[in-house]
Amino acid sequence: MRRLLPIATALTLACGCAGSTGPQGDPGPAGPQGTPGPAGMPGAPGASGPEGPQGPTGASGASGADGQPGATGPQGPAGAAGATGPAGPTGAAGPIGPQGPAGTIDLTKVIANGTAPQAGGFNVTGAGTISGGLTVNNGSARDVVIGGAGSCGASYSGLSVQGAFSGCTNYSLLGDGTNLYVNAAGGGIVFRTNNTTTMQLASSGAPQFLANTNPLNISSAWSGTPDITTNASEISNDTSAYKTLMIVGNRSAGLGRRVSVWDRLEVNGTFVNNSSREHKKDIQKLGAADYRHVLDVVEHTDVYHYRWRADGIDQKQRIGLIAEEAPDEIRDETGKALSMLDYNGLLLAAVKAQQKQIAELKAEVEQLKRRSPRP
Repeated sequence: MRRLLPIATALTLACGCAGSTGPQGDPGPAGPQGTPGPAGMPGAPGASGPEGPQGPTGASGASGADGQPGATGPQGPAGAAGATGPAGPTGAAGPIGPQGPAGTIDLTKVIANGTAPQAGGFNVTGAGTISGGLTVNNGSARDVVIGGAGSCGASYSGLSVQGAFSGCTNYSLLGDGTNLYVNAAGGGIVFRTNNTTTMQLASSGAPQFLANTNPLNISSAWSGTPDITTNASEISNDTSAYKTLMIVGNRSAGLGRRVSVWDRLEVNGTFVNNSSREHKKDIQKLGAADYRHVLDVVEHTDVYHYRWRADGIDQKQRIGLIAEEAPDEIRDETGKALSMLDYNGLLLAAVKAQQKQIAELKAEVEQLKRRSPRP
C-alpha cells in the first residue's frame, strides 16, 4: 500500500519553491559593554532653593568678672520665739520632816472631793495612811474594823465586820504576811459568782459545791441531803453510822438515787453487793414451778458474741446478753442495763434446777440397773 502525503507537502515537492519562514530562534548572549563616551557640557546653574531652618544655639561664652559688691541693706525684723525646751530632771527629794502629834478626825465633818459632807458617809479620793486602826460605826452591831489584830500578834492585820477583834477569833479576814485566814464568826462562808451562790462552807465546815444549782455536798458524816433534795448528791467520809466513804447519787431520773461510772472501773480488792436480809422485804424461797420457769428462761435466752462500740475500751470479742432481750428478772429499771446481783441469782437457780434434774436421772438409772437381769 502506498502512503499518501499531505496536499501542501505534495505541492511543495512538485513546484520546488522556497519554504515558509521558520520560528525565531533564542536570543544570543549579550555582547561586552562599550567604552564610555566623553562627558557632556555642564548645565546652567539651577534656581536658589528656599532658606533652611535655623541651626541650634551655640554654647554660652565664659562668665565675665564679678562686679564690685553693693552696699549692705538694712537689718530685717526679729523672728518669732522658738518653742520652750523640755523641763530638766526633778531634783532629789528633801528630808522628811519630824512627825507631828497624833490628832483626831471627825469624819462627819470631812469635806471630800471639794463637796460638802454627805449624810451617812463620805468619799475620799487619793491615797493616804492611817496608823493604828479604823472603826466605822454604822449604827448597828455590824461595825467594820480595819487595823492590827493585836491579840493575834504584832505581825497580824485584818478586817472584821462583826465588831472589835476579840481574842484573835472575831475577824473576817486576817493576814500574817504568809497566810490569809477567812473566818465566819457566827455561821458559814458563802462564795458567789455573777451574784449567784456557787459554793459555801457550812458552819460545820462541810463544803457544798454548785450550791445554787445542783449541789454536791462533801461531809464528814452522812447528812441524808440526797434523800431530801432531788438534784443533790453527797460524798461523805462517814465514821459513825456507816463507817465508810460514801458516794451517794441524785434522784433526778426518778429511779431512786443513782451513781454512774463511765469508762473502766478497777477494784483493787473485793467487789461486793449489799445483800443483807435487813435491807430486803417480801422474801420467799423458790418453788418447783419457779425452778422450771428459770430453766425455761435460760433455755430461751440467746447468748451473743460482741464488741463494745465506745473508743478506749478493749476491742476483744466478748460473750454475753443483749439487755433488751434479757429476762425481766435481771434487767434494771431503764431496760438498758443488767443487774449482776440478779444475773448471778438467776444462774444459781438454773444450776440448782439442773442439779435436781441430774439427781432424778441418776435415780432412774439406778432403778433400771436393779430391774435389768444381770448376765
